[in-house]
Amino acid sequence: MTASVRLLRPRIVIVWLALFAAAVAMLVAPAAPARAAVPDRWGFAYNNLPNPPVNHVMPMSRQWGSWKTAFPASWATVTQIGPGFYQVRFPHIGGKGVAHVTAVNGAPVSCQLAKWGASGADEIVYVRCHAATGAPADSPFTVLFSESSGLGGAPYGWVWARPPAGSSTDTTPAALRTPRSTSASGSTT
Repeated sequence: MTASVRLLRPRIVIVWLALFAAAVAMLVAPAAPARAAVPDRWGFAYNNLPNPPVNHVMPMSRQWGSWKTAFPASWATVTQIGPGFYQVRFPHIGGKGVAHVTAVNGAPVSCQLAKWGASGADEIVYVRCHAATGAPADSPFTVLFSESSGLGGAPYGWVWARPPAGSSTDTTPAALRTPRSTSASGSTT
């Protein structure tokens, strides 16, 4: 071997050892703690009946929320308004949060939010369920509402959109087509 090859080999080994040490250091270095917005108010409930009676208390073992500490005797209720159309009432958590709904059905049924908002101290969530054909369909579902003040006061937001009134994809009944206001911070309520 020539002298230049003998000098090059230790340098390559040192470079590879340095790269290996850097990779190991990145893997074992402690990660920064995750920052997540914890909900200030929240509620979850499972409507197990496709045709619930008026103000039906949903199964107590399958609902909970932030109101339970202060109001342990209060429960979320559901009322069927029409075919595939429901009103859910979460007690004592009315606010400006976000709602989510999921159909619980072996048939091809989907559920969507029609509208949600505070009514006094309560949060009211309207749910519409449809068969694959688009026809209203009665169905069990789960519903979740949460509101968060954000990450240490940092701004956050969400978007709710619907097709233009009268378009072929607008299934919102006229009674629910209420204008939504915009706050000074630009969030929609």
